[in-house]
Amino acid sequence: MNYVDLTGGGWKTLKLNANLDDSDLALNAGAWTIYKDGNSSPNIILTPIEGGSSFMTAQGYYQTLSIDLDTLVFDIDLEDESQYTIEGIANGKTIYRGKFQTTAKDLADYSVNEGKYTERVTNNNYTILD
Repeated sequence: MNYVDLTGGGWKTLKLNANLDDSDLALNAGAWTIYKDGNSSPNIILTPIEGGSSFMTAQGYYQTLSIDLDTLVFDIDLEDESQYTIEGIANGKTIYRGKFQTTAKDLADYSVNEGKYTERVTNNNYTILD
């Protein structure tokens, strides 16, 4: 799953495999729709344009979709600690569907289950989580 750090704004990058060939990628083909989980109407609709507020680049077997949070105008701002579904459509076909999580926490120390489990001290070699 991709994680988007909401602090500081600026460019954020999602790593994905959109099954685009080099010619489609060069044209930055496709429209990207972002839905907050539980919503049926899109929060954000992107059409990647090189040098604009979003664009795609090839990274070997996967691609990156870069989004500038400072220049895009969203219907609804991305909320902290929320999950979103992102869907890419090019030439009438779905090229990618996946999820990402937003957070304002430091991604280097981020834990999805932070504070949900406590470790019990036992006399054996096993770790038991409650």
